[in-house]
Amino acid sequence: MKLPGWPDKQPEQVERTLKAWVETPAGRPRLVVLDNLEDVAVMQEWLAWLDQQAGEAVRLLVTAQRRDWPDGLRLSVRPLGEFSLDESRDFLRQYLDEQRAGDGIWTRWRSGWVACLWR
Repeated sequence: MKLPGWPDKQPEQVERTLKAWVETPAGRPRLVVLDNLEDVAVMQEWLAWLDQQAGEAVRLLVTAQRRDWPDGLRLSVRPLGEFSLDESRDFLRQYLDEQRAGDGIWTRWRSGWVACLWR
């Protein structure tokens, strides 16, 4: 990442990131996004860690194609719709400057994705 003082090795980077999540100032939770998480066991590990270490300091958003999450995980699953190519362009053009809004960047959003909200 080339940030001053940022560790070179991934284990130290992960440790520093997790520590920062836990040390969030009171009343200012962090949003953690786990993109394309499909494995129940991995989800259980993350939720256990968040419960034990982060408490109310973290809000979690997970994107996945999986729709059959076990009830015991306390997830609120929300299906996401699919954008057409034109809808994708219109949506992204709201957030991109003119130079970055050229037609060469467009892709179709995948159908069947869901968002899981925790807490």
